[in-house]
Amino acid sequence: MINSLRIKNFIIVKELELNFGKGLQVLSGETGTGKSIIVGAIDFAFGGKFHPGFLFDDSKPAIVEITFDVNSENKSLLKLISEYEVDISENEICFTTELTPLQKRRIFLNGRRISRSIVKQFRDLLLDFHSQRDQQKIFDRNFQLEIIDKFGDLQTELKDYQRQFREIESLSEQLQELQTGESEREERIKLYEYQAEEIEEINPKIGEDEELQKEWNLLSNAKEIISQATFIEQAVYEADNSVYDIINSFINRLSDFEEAGSKITDIISYLKESAANLEEAVSEARNLRDSIEIDDLRLQECETRLNELNALKSKYKMELPEIL
Repeated sequence: MINSLRIKNFIIVKELELNFGKGLQVLSGETGTGKSIIVGAIDFAFGGKFHPGFLFDDSKPAIVEITFDVNSENKSLLKLISEYEVDISENEICFTTELTPLQKRRIFLNGRRISRSIVKQFRDLLLDFHSQRDQQKIFDRNFQLEIIDKFGDLQTELKDYQRQFREIESLSEQLQELQTGESEREERIKLYEYQAEEIEEINPKIGEDEELQKEWNLLSNAKEIISQATFIEQAVYEADNSVYDIINSFINRLSDFEEAGSKITDIISYLKESAANLEEAVSEARNLRDSIEIDDLRLQECETRLNELNALKSKYKMELPEIL
């Protein structure tokens, strides 16, 4: 039970100290005399909410100090005291809670600072707050079950049931994960089978896209290539002042001066080599022209096939060797 309560600089209370005797203690008085402030101070001391208005003088800390007798019959309390190694040599425990001007709360148990979570554990064993409409709890199904379990002294059975229920929930979650994993595996298999069928249907070959691209480039430019190859042949051999004739005229003009030095000989040699290279180039251009067929049907086939292969590469974000 509460032995004493000291409140300082809290809301409208500058300082207040109450000492309680044994048995039932009643705080009574008219509305506004501060009864709820005392209850609020106790709630604040044990981790309840706070706000800046709690400070009577906001330059000083608010302090609430509560002392309890240690009841040797309260086994749960003694166990908690032992767990946190609280000194009870004087057979009492004292909770001191401060609210600083910076709105920081500090809680002490027998002079040693503790966390809010720890003080809440003691609160559950030392205090039981009731307010208006608390009777409505009796209509709460969970509260009714709690009363029945306590009346029937079924705490051990309840804990065993809760443990088994948690185990069942855990196993159920594991089963769900396995079923989900199996479903995902089947979906992946179906996806891979579909992809394999799609690739098999298109039936790409390594390097096929590169060869088709070259062929498409040739066919799509066939008319222009033929035209340019014909132009080269005409310019070299058939036109007035053809390139071939000009080179030969240079050779003939310089031939009369070969004996003038090696430089002339070198120039003539370069010109003859150029003429030979020119003949070779014209021959290759002629062969290329003669080998090209203007085939719009084949051009369309190349384009269709290239589109298929490029769509496949784009879909899988891979080149053909990686896909295969």
